[in-house]
Amino acid sequence: MANMCLKMSPVAHTLPEDGLRCISEAFEYCWEGYTNLSSEETTLTLKVWTLFLESGKKDLTNRIYDSLRDKERLAQIVWKEHMEEVKGLMEAVRKTPEEKIEKFSHYEDVIKDIFALLKKSKLLNTIRKDITQFVFDCVVSQSFEKSGLGETASEFVDITKNDGDLIEFILDTCLSVLQRTELFQKFDGKSASAIQRLLTNCLEAYKGNPKLVTDVQHKKWLKLLAFLGEDMERLFPEEEPSTVYLNLCGNTWAPYIALIGQTPRLNDCLVLFDHSLKIAKLVEENSNGSFPYKFMSSISLAMLMLFAVNKPPGIGVYADSIMDLFLEVEECSNLSILVNNVYPLNPTAVHARIQACIDRIQTIKDSQVSAILSVLTVVATKHPEVFNANQTKYFIEMSTNAQSNLTSTYLAIAMVIARNNPAIVAPHYKMLMTDKRFKPDSLPVRIIMIVNIAAHNTAVLHDVMDFLMSIMNSNDPELVKIVIGQLSMLAKKDQDYMKKHKPTIEKLQNNTKSLEMKDSFQCLLDIIDGKGVEELIDGLQQQQQIVRTLEVKVGATMNTVISLGEQVIKQTEEISDIQQDLEKVEERVEVVETDIDQTKLKVEEIDNKTMTNAPKWSRDLSKLMNPEERNDWRLLASRLGYKNADIKAWAQQHDPCMALLSEWYATHKTSEANKGLLTALQEMNRVDGLIIVENAMKIADNVVEDDEFEYASPPPVFLSYQWGIQNEVKLLKQHLESAGYVCWMDIGQMGGGDKLFEKIDNGIRGAKVIVSCTTEKYAKSPNCNREVNLAVTLGKPIIPLLMEKMDWPPKGSMGPIFSEYLFVRFFQRSGEETADSRYWPVEKFQELLMQLNFYAVPDHSLLKSEYKDWWKPITEDIKIEKKKDVTFQQQNKQEVSNGPSPQIFLSYQWGKQPQVKALYERLISLGYTVWMDIFQMGGGDSLYDKIDKGVRGANVVISCVTPKYALSANCRREISLADALKKPLVPLMLEQMKWPPDGPMSMVFTELLYINMCNDDDIQKTWSGLKFDELVTKLHEFFPDNGQVVKAVASIVKAPVQEKANVDENTTPKRQINTMTDTASSSKSLVTPQSPSMTAITLVRKTDQTPEVKAMHSVASSPNTNGKPAVDSKSSSCVVI
Repeated sequence: MANMCLKMSPVAHTLPEDGLRCISEAFEYCWEGYTNLSSEETTLTLKVWTLFLESGKKDLTNRIYDSLRDKERLAQIVWKEHMEEVKGLMEAVRKTPEEKIEKFSHYEDVIKDIFALLKKSKLLNTIRKDITQFVFDCVVSQSFEKSGLGETASEFVDITKNDGDLIEFILDTCLSVLQRTELFQKFDGKSASAIQRLLTNCLEAYKGNPKLVTDVQHKKWLKLLAFLGEDMERLFPEEEPSTVYLNLCGNTWAPYIALIGQTPRLNDCLVLFDHSLKIAKLVEENSNGSFPYKFMSSISLAMLMLFAVNKPPGIGVYADSIMDLFLEVEECSNLSILVNNVYPLNPTAVHARIQACIDRIQTIKDSQVSAILSVLTVVATKHPEVFNANQTKYFIEMSTNAQSNLTSTYLAIAMVIARNNPAIVAPHYKMLMTDKRFKPDSLPVRIIMIVNIAAHNTAVLHDVMDFLMSIMNSNDPELVKIVIGQLSMLAKKDQDYMKKHKPTIEKLQNNTKSLEMKDSFQCLLDIIDGKGVEELIDGLQQQQQIVRTLEVKVGATMNTVISLGEQVIKQTEEISDIQQDLEKVEERVEVVETDIDQTKLKVEEIDNKTMTNAPKWSRDLSKLMNPEERNDWRLLASRLGYKNADIKAWAQQHDPCMALLSEWYATHKTSEANKGLLTALQEMNRVDGLIIVENAMKIADNVVEDDEFEYASPPPVFLSYQWGIQNEVKLLKQHLESAGYVCWMDIGQMGGGDKLFEKIDNGIRGAKVIVSCTTEKYAKSPNCNREVNLAVTLGKPIIPLLMEKMDWPPKGSMGPIFSEYLFVRFFQRSGEETADSRYWPVEKFQELLMQLNFYAVPDHSLLKSEYKDWWKPITEDIKIEKKKDVTFQQQNKQEVSNGPSPQIFLSYQWGKQPQVKALYERLISLGYTVWMDIFQMGGGDSLYDKIDKGVRGANVVISCVTPKYALSANCRREISLADALKKPLVPLMLEQMKWPPDGPMSMVFTELLYINMCNDDDIQKTWSGLKFDELVTKLHEFFPDNGQVVKAVASIVKAPVQEKANVDENTTPKRQINTMTDTASSSKSLVTPQSPSMTAITLVRKTDQTPEVKAMHSVASSPNTNGKPAVDSKSSSCVVI
């Protein structure tokens, strides 16, 4: 039969529908008849499949699809023996014309299933080259159906670092295919995806190691990538939404340059840099264009930045093009780093466009002005001589009326120019002295500028001296020190003129109370009088102190620090030389001048540093966080502990996120700031921001080796806290260590990313006790939850400290865990305040130390006098006031949730899941709403969080007690949480055991009566009978009597009506009545015929009435709000009497 199928398949396309059906059914008959597929039968089957695929008929190909669902028979095939037949299947698909393939033929599913079977058998590696060729054949077929086949097949081409030959084959074939441009006039997403996946697999095979890229592969990569971007018309078609070339450029250029970026090979890739410049310019000309332009805008910028960071030597030749693009684009801040890095390689290109940069400031957006100023600052620092008088005047003028955050930058540029060419600034010295438009905080910089002018121009010397004397009596001591230092330098120029100011100086000296100021004034007087060297040395030392103070005071620009290091070293060497020849008066003056020069440099340094304290990658993070959305920079500021007033202040700046990050890094150590930022972004689920920070930290990993922090022995105490209370926890750590306990805290020895979690894991594993500093934010923090869960899993003791007033146990996934623990209140109430910085009550810290003493011995060598002998107990009188008893019903009423939570919470150990599941279904059938974990939990749900909500919302907790239940940690947490929330507990004993059970649950269960469900195994299967009736009666106590519960209770004892019963006390024999009575006493109902005025009655002997039956009687006979019986006489329910 199989041979018949084999012979008929080649002519299948000529057969009528009945003939096709015959072949299909014949194959099915053979396939179903195979019990154990032999090698010969498998070969025959695969050949039939090949002919079916060549036919293109869906009836035949669907038969293959159905066969591939038969896992049992497929498992019998030894695929290793039939690889040639598999290649034949691929060849059949490749050769079959698209017009021959009928719709819904499952070609793609068949190929995918066969490759999946080969992958499972670990045989794909043997035909990867064949699969790759199959992918390219499908791509060039210009068939939509086959393009999808190629995309599917590309998923199965796995490449490793040892597959160099395969990588070269892919690169060569890819280039030859893409050079057939006529095939890709129309965009085919599936073809692009197939080629892209192959190239991505090649890149991933290198695993980020550029050394694995051979010279041959590098040349092939470069040739391919250069071809992709060489034709702009091919990249940006007029009528197509995208192209294959555009897609491949966007997804391969940047990854390959990032791979080899730090190797000499980057210089070979300057052709890609040239393409990127052209694309960026074209994108700018079509800024409002279609998707291709917007897509390549980010790609070209990423490429330019990659080259800018790594600075290949040959990039200097593109300086003119870079500057033209910099001056043309609207968002030039993205290119300022590139310009600054290229400038040293070709300064002429930038110098020729100084005036163009200044003119561009007039037309560009305010937010982009700082980018151009950063370039001008670098130029002024390196080559101040290229600026002319008009340009310098412009900087001085702009420092009086520019944006508030840019005035210092303009003035700093003018100061750098004036330092090297005082004459160019001399015409403006009066403006610098008297113009009221200058901000007051710019005065120190202006003083340095006009003193420099006066030192080289005697015509203005007296005016400058008089100006400095006019501000000598300022209330700002730091400003006075600067003035004295500058006058000390000028006084030597004309001592006779300064003598007229001597009385004023002496008066100021007498009036000041500062010894330091007195010495400074005396130094100036000595210079005026021409006194000896020794006094001058003291004066110079005072000036040096003034310079150090000035470093903290003055602020401005961003990039002048580039040359600061070299200049400071040079000035230090000059100072050393001058100090060796202090006996000569001229050398004393040079020392003063040198000191002033150093002051200028320090001013520039402070100006630059105060521009921003954030790392360079903060700009990229700001671009992501500034756009307004739910988790933008405002939430980040809140996560980092800032108040609303701070957020409002930053919102007024043009870059709020940058202002936030600048202050964050200014007030924290960089390593701690990085860690806090990572934590906040992770809690906000901002993965895009996390990638930026972690990538920057990975780049910095290779700068120096990690400075591992290792304790001599693991600290016994692990401090777990949320970042917002870091300062409080630091203080706690300090006091605990003063009391002899070394503490593990994540700051000081932490890195970012994966290392952070590794360190925390080691800290918890090595600790003897965990101190949990609990706040509401702590309970919600995913990282803090991980720490607590790890501690519980490892069996570590936990001491919760309540750091603020909040509910206990906390809401969320920590609730079930912390319900077992007694917290230590660690915040102060009225009357508990201390005179120092401690924020906890003194006796509570003593309580914490006593608890720690259970788990760890203090190190006596660390003890300080403050905590000497703290372990000696303090005698305290305790008075307990009696409080009014609160009834169980009142407590329960307060705890009942009005929300949609289920009424009953089932607490059980998983060994009894089938029985408890049956109980769940029984209770649901009676009208109750029930919480059971397997019905409430979904994929990805937090176990503890769901349990916490379930217990809090329930009216009553049913505890299914077994010996394993009593030992289960999770069950113990559920009971502890229910007990802490004062939830009613109904224990069901499902296995024979002593009561109360051993272990921590005994205290909760001691006062409770259990319902014995273990005497009869059928009870736990059907959940019926007297004991179950007792449970339902017990449940009724905890729910409002609204009629629905009465119906549920009554339904338990209701029995079917006997159709022909005729029971009458006058006619029924006594024996029959006794029989009925006995039957009723065994909980089986005997029902009388119903009449309009009577309900069915169940007879129970008075002596046999159990408590639960009495309860049912009470429910049934109790009047409702209208004074009538709760059960209507016409209802079908029965009343127990």
